[in-house]
Amino acid sequence: DIPQNMRILRLALVTMAAAAAAGAPGGGMNMMRMGGEQGRGVSQEDSLRRQTAAFVSVGRSLRGNRPPTKRACGVRPAGGMLEMKVNVWDRVKIHYTARRQDGTEFDSSRTKMKPFEFTVGLQEVIPGIERVVQEMEVGERRKEVFKPEEAFGQRSDSLLLKVASGTIPPDAKLPVGSQVQLPNGKFARVASVEEDGSFTIDINHELAGQTVSYEIELLERIEPKKVSSSGFSLERVPLEDQFTEANSKGYGEITKRVVFSHGTEMAFTGKTVDGTSYDSKEQGTYVCAVGGLPLFSSEHKYDSGTGWPSFFQPVDPDHVIERIDTSAGMTRVEVLCARTGAHLGHVFPDGPEPTGKRYCINAAALKFVPKGEKIE
Repeated sequence: DIPQNMRILRLALVTMAAAAAAGAPGGGMNMMRMGGEQGRGVSQEDSLRRQTAAFVSVGRSLRGNRPPTKRACGVRPAGGMLEMKVNVWDRVKIHYTARRQDGTEFDSSRTKMKPFEFTVGLQEVIPGIERVVQEMEVGERRKEVFKPEEAFGQRSDSLLLKVASGTIPPDAKLPVGSQVQLPNGKFARVASVEEDGSFTIDINHELAGQTVSYEIELLERIEPKKVSSSGFSLERVPLEDQFTEANSKGYGEITKRVVFSHGTEMAFTGKTVDGTSYDSKEQGTYVCAVGGLPLFSSEHKYDSGTGWPSFFQPVDPDHVIERIDTSAGMTRVEVLCARTGAHLGHVFPDGPEPTGKRYCINAAALKFVPKGEKIE
């Protein structure tokens, strides 16, 4: 009974993802990002990521076995000329039909009767689509063939995970080729089963190593706002300028790892770049450590018991970007600064009223400005 076996394995594996599901704010912009050392040796979340390295989701069908990269913080071209083509940070809607080398269709937004929407530059799709869309104009259609490097990546032995004997009940049967459900809801194939009850599962994307073709139609391009609803500039800060600011202000390695490499500070230890404790109740505004955009207010802060600063809403929805993050073996929503693209944390649907949201944020990504002081 393969479906029953999938349920059994999911129950056995889901415990390894419980800590991250409880609300660790860290993660990655890339589906294979692992995080790093977290102060006292290795944090619970970092240990979890190492255990579940091969349990990383393939995300939407437009993603794959791509290697991790640093975040891209693109800046729109200066000048008053009308930009017709797509740029980094634009929000776009496309229709696509995807086919294997033999011509068989494996995915289509048209079949789903809903356009696919993503933000350019946030690595939400395979590299080939990112590249092609930036060469297109609204209304244009293209047919493109993508080699593995621009599609779902090459197959990797690191995504073959050995599961120890005793993980599932001894009477459960897992035939080679059957599928098991992972904590993130995705499925992996059983590659081999040993006599001692241990087995290997293959987490490689089913299309890894293959050349695929896409028919793409660019339906809509939405330029990012230059000024937020509350009157703050949203002009993008070049990544090089962010590095310069972080170095000139003497920011520590924890802050740099969080904002530039999507790391996570250890729970119950966080401090903002000005030294304010994660659990401070002082009145004021929390701005981005790089770029200074106001992000959260003490008026919206509450004690979630997770060990990270928690807020039920940002000061202005325009000031944050929310994107799907499938690191740590599950699907979460990552929160980024809208001005710099800096990683802040994650937002969860278990917060208090009136929003029901919990923005679980790394203190190291913030600077605290006391009430009454000017926000630069």
